[in-house]
Amino acid sequence: MAETTYAGLHLLSSIANASVPTVADTRRAFDEWGWDSPHGPVDFRKGAARHPVHLAVARGIELEVIARVS
Repeated sequence: MAETTYAGLHLLSSIANASVPTVADTRRAFDEWGWDSPHGPVDFRKGAARHPVHLAVARGIELEVIARVS
């Protein structure tokens, strides 16, 4: 939750700092904006945040990544 809130505030800050006057400009700001999260790079495409999702199997206290969903 904290990571998402932090990233959202950075996005809003980027938009405000660019003095975005139109909806089209706002959409362009979203398209060009992204960040690195603990889960991997996150970017916006067609108005949605996208990032890698991993499937893992728990083996005791270890996690074994078995697939990456794009």
